[in-house]
Amino acid sequence: MRDGPSVGPENFHADDCISLALRQWHQHLLFALQRDLLFSLQRGWSSVPGLVSVKEARKPRWRRRSQPAKLRSGAVTESVDILCRRCGSRITSDADRVCVAGLHRHSQVNPHGFIWEFDCFANAHGCSLEHNLTLEFTWFPRFRWQLANCRQCQFHLGWHFVASKDSFGGLICDRLCRE
Repeated sequence: MRDGPSVGPENFHADDCISLALRQWHQHLLFALQRDLLFSLQRGWSSVPGLVSVKEARKPRWRRRSQPAKLRSGAVTESVDILCRRCGSRITSDADRVCVAGLHRHSQVNPHGFIWEFDCFANAHGCSLEHNLTLEFTWFPRFRWQLANCRQCQFHLGWHFVASKDSFGGLICDRLCRE
């Protein structure tokens, strides 16, 4: 038995009351955050401080210095390397850009409410893959995914998506830079 005065008929102690109050406050806070997030989804992201709207998230965050020049045949005459913003190691190039579901650039929201803006690439040889492939919370039907990190510094750069015969890398725009 604990020392100290008991509170109430169930022999709650002061520690129990504080613990119960903290749990109720925590549940209330979580409920309020969920309510605000739902409201924001219905009314638009601009009502949540610190979050950008989907329209804002779609704006390019890194400047395009030069687009690869394409000939009428579709051949690329110039290919600019795309580097890890943290360590500067080569991750992929402009020549490896691909369209997935009709777009090269996608903006998606993960289950934690973070908005990720990423570009799609056929190859990202500068990435190492982490964890097993999963279908949980996938943004592309049929595609399983796993984390893609920089081989050099292990900075999270995006995701590797795999379907039966197709695969591509989704690399986060503001974690990359151009040569």
